[in-house]
Order: sequence, then structure tokens, then C-alpha cells
Amino acid sequence: MTSYSRTLDVDTWQGLDLRNIDRTTPEEINAHLIESWSHRQPLYNLYANSLMIDYAPDFAKLHRWGSDFFGRHPANVLMLAAQNMQSYMMLGWETGILNTFHTLRRSGLTKGQVMEIVMFSQLYAGMRGLGHVYRAVGDILAVFADPVSAPTFPDGWGATRRRSSAAWTSRRGPSLTRTARTSPAGTRRRSATCRTRSSSASSIIRSSSR
Repeated sequence: MTSYSRTLDVDTWQGLDLRNIDRTTPEEINAHLIESWSHRQPLYNLYANSLMIDYAPDFAKLHRWGSDFFGRHPANVLMLAAQNMQSYMMLGWETGILNTFHTLRRSGLTKGQVMEIVMFSQLYAGMRGLGHVYRAVGDILAVFADPVSAPTFPDGWGATRRRSSAAWTSRRGPSLTRTARTSPAGTRRRSATCRTRSSSASSIIRSSSR
């Protein structure tokens, strides 16, 4: 089988010879599993990789090549972990939540920044999702260490600027006068707006629950 690793200028990665998909030596397997344990995060990364490399080594090499092609850059690792947090909270996978805390810290995020991701995710995962986070990391948060390096974000990444009150008013249209707010016509307009917003919110909730 043709190796695509040459396109990426990658021959051996994480102990695997990506130039030869069809043959995997015991030395490659051992080197790959040692690398999988190098970060000392939850063991599922070790036994999941062991399952692939022991029983489907060709797939393991293609998986490693594909993962590195799209996600091995530090910025992509950080972004993928941030998305995983929301997924794992929704699914209730506490081992994955613990692993994601470690990955985000290793990627340069502080405990406060990681908790911002958790708080955003709980808007969808709810109190049940927060319960899973507590059971996953509640015992270690008090001693959760600061990162040793700064985070790497994708090119062009930056904080969203806060809208000025004038821009916000302009986007929404002119403010209602006291007469319009208290008049029957103004009341009807507000009621229609509320019904529209309520209908839109219901549609979003229904679509997200499918």
C-alpha cells in the first residue's frame, strides 16, 4: 500500500513506521504504547491504542496518519479538546472529562479558562453535565496546577469585541418611546415579538434533542 506520510514529510511518528502500512513490528508496537502513556493521563488512551495496534495495526497506522494530518498541531489539539468537553458532558463520560481537563491544561489553559468551557457546555448539558464534571475532577480541582506553557490558538483567533450600546440599539432598531411601550399597539408588537422568539427557541430545543 502506498504511504501518504511522504506528503507530510513524516516517516516515523509515535513509534510507528508510516512508510509501511502493511507490516508492523513488535518494536513499533512497544514504542507506540510507551508514547501513549508518556503524558500519564487516564489509561483509556493506552488500552484503546493497544486494542488497535495489537489487532488492527494497519488501521492504527492510518488512524495515526489521519489524526496527525488534521489534529496534531497544538492549536487543533486545543480546539478539539474544547469541543470534546461539551460532548463528554452531554454523554456523561467522566473518564473523557478527566482526560480533557489534563489535555487542556497541557495545551496551556488555566483552570479558570477550562471552567469557562465547562460553564458554556452546561448550558446544553445542564446540571446533570455538571454532576459528571464534579465526579470526574471535583477531587483534583483544588490542586489543579497552572499550565507550564502559553496556549496556541488558531490563526486569527481572538476575543469577540463587546458591542457598543449604540451599535446594539442600531441593530435592534430605535428604542420604544414611553407612549409606544404603554400603548395597545406597542403591547401587541411586544407580544408578537415574544411569541416569535419563543417559537424560535422551541425549534432550537426540538432540533437539538433529536
